[in-house]
Amino acid sequence: LMANGFEEIEALTPVDMLRRAGFDVKTVSVSGGNVIGTHGIEIKCDATPEDIDLSTVDMAIFPGGMPGATNLDASPYTDKVISAMLEKGGGLAAICAAPLVLGRRGVLSGKMATCYPGFEKELIDATIIDSSVVVDGNIVTAKGMGVALEFAEELIALLAGKEKAAEISSSICVSTKSNTDNKIPYQIPDIKLISEYDEKADFSQEEVSLLAKTLSETFDSYGISVSIEEPTVGPRVITFEVTPEKGVRVSKILNISDDITLALGRGAIRFIAPIPGKSCVVIEIPREKGTSVGLKSLIESDEFKNAASKTAVCLGRDVEGKALIADISRFPHLLVAGATGMGKSVFIHSMLASLLFKASPDDVKLILIDPKYVELHMYKDLSHLLLPIINEPKKAIATLKWATDEMERRYRLLQARAVRNLDGYNEKVAKFPALGKPMAKIVIVIDELADLTVYDRKQTEEFIARIAQKGRASGIYLIAATQRPSVNVITDVIKANIPSRVCFKVISGVDSMTVLDSRDASKLLGRGDALYASATSVMPIRMQSAYIYENDLCSLLDDVKVRNGIAIYDNEIIRLVDEAEEELSKLKRQNRSKKECNNDEPKKNTPLIKCIPLFNDFSDEEQTFIHQEQFLEAVDLAVTTGKISTALIQRKLSIGYGKAAKFIDLMEKLGVVSEPRGQKPRDVLLTQEEWQKKLKNIQK
Repeated sequence: LMANGFEEIEALTPVDMLRRAGFDVKTVSVSGGNVIGTHGIEIKCDATPEDIDLSTVDMAIFPGGMPGATNLDASPYTDKVISAMLEKGGGLAAICAAPLVLGRRGVLSGKMATCYPGFEKELIDATIIDSSVVVDGNIVTAKGMGVALEFAEELIALLAGKEKAAEISSSICVSTKSNTDNKIPYQIPDIKLISEYDEKADFSQEEVSLLAKTLSETFDSYGISVSIEEPTVGPRVITFEVTPEKGVRVSKILNISDDITLALGRGAIRFIAPIPGKSCVVIEIPREKGTSVGLKSLIESDEFKNAASKTAVCLGRDVEGKALIADISRFPHLLVAGATGMGKSVFIHSMLASLLFKASPDDVKLILIDPKYVELHMYKDLSHLLLPIINEPKKAIATLKWATDEMERRYRLLQARAVRNLDGYNEKVAKFPALGKPMAKIVIVIDELADLTVYDRKQTEEFIARIAQKGRASGIYLIAATQRPSVNVITDVIKANIPSRVCFKVISGVDSMTVLDSRDASKLLGRGDALYASATSVMPIRMQSAYIYENDLCSLLDDVKVRNGIAIYDNEIIRLVDEAEEELSKLKRQNRSKKECNNDEPKKNTPLIKCIPLFNDFSDEEQTFIHQEQFLEAVDLAVTTGKISTALIQRKLSIGYGKAAKFIDLMEKLGVVSEPRGQKPRDVLLTQEEWQKKLKNIQK
């Protein structure tokens, strides 16, 4: 009645624990043969119902999801087993959906029990307890497979005492942990390998005072009463908060933005209003001599040191100079966009470098996709890599497909352990190592998304959307960067499923709208100046992204490899990716062949799409139109429907007004339609049969 072991999902079942405790356990299917379990695993049973002498049985255990519980409930052998146990005072136990088998027969009447949520009514007259495992006398009920070991401990305690149960549980934990005792712990790289970066640019109070004075004079010259608060000086911009007096409309301030820009003599001034939580207009003015933000200062900041998450990364500093530290698992997916040379790749390097100071290879695995070949090559053989660096778009899309399959596999494991996310799973297997092995979080980095969409837009969009929709709970996160933030690359599906975005300076306001739904990114300064919109933020935060020298990055990565060894890739994962690549290539070939076959099929309007030879009554331009297939389709539309107009041709053939009007003029010359009749529609002079005869004469 219970699986001997789920080797495929590396689980230890109650049957295994009972056998370790010295009990003779027989697994039996009520159908008499083997069965397929909930997870698609064949359960090989030890015996048939005829082999079991129920008088010698001390406890009967009923497991199963809803299909298994339904089969148990319908079997006469189940009634025979329960009757035998009740008659001799033996034990009864049920886990997952199987408590309803006992409940429907009144076995749990007047007793405490637990079950899957929603099945409480099936446990007739039972007292429902919200607990993983409930013991009442010699009857044990449990909620699900995620509590299988706790369930087994209670069974052993009931049959052999609590000391025996504790002995078996501790022996399992010790034997499981012994394999990892000799493992060398992860060593973070040396922070000294990152150079100090001078973040103290030339700054004078006179510059700030002069800007404040100019602002005040400009507002006064337009008769706008405002109060200007003390400005905030950031790495690249000086921020002024302007509070309008009562009766002054915000639009009045925004309408003179160009005049303020002219008066200050600074380019790319940004006006922000309204701002949630503030009754002011924010004006961001570029500094004469700004500064960049070094990665080392962010890693040494208290915000990063105190971050408990293993996936914490450094982003940069905001306009007030505060460190921005984010958690990849909270993104949970990130879109990075910006024009060439604006700082996207350096930003990704800074995030990955800061990740090495928090996460070991057991905590986080990286999949790096670099279609440009040169941006991520220095990470080769890093111990955190799950796969070798991927350059070919075809292999990259296959890797995304494998990631979706891995995501589904992880969800099955989470369901089996009755947990909601990967953190809960890892906590549970840490407490009960026999349940399985901890799983690392996976971060997929795509340095140029456009190359994948050009190769195969449909599959790229499909796999990215699936990962973005369901990847968070399974511990799979996506970071995608592109220098072409157009709607062809950042489609509505991708945009809707990636809530967190970082946008560097873009060429046009249209590109900015595509990424952030605002035109502000076109007014940025470049060289690391960016807008960061998190999944929870009300509006984007302006920041100066972190910077790390390329030589420092290479030294840092070499140090990690020396301290912790190089990557050891899983050949099984590589094989699965290769299989996915072959499967996608085969599917693409089939689709191409199907398309070619469709192109070879004859058209529906075969008699009407033969070319009309040139004849002298038409100009060269008109002859060009006559030989177009769309013109013949327009004539066919007229003679078939018995009416014609430019609007009808435009709607049916999806062409412009000028071309549709030209088609009607040509039909008039051919005698297909009448001359214009003022406001009345033209008459169609030929039937379909008459037009076909005329067409044949022209062809002759």
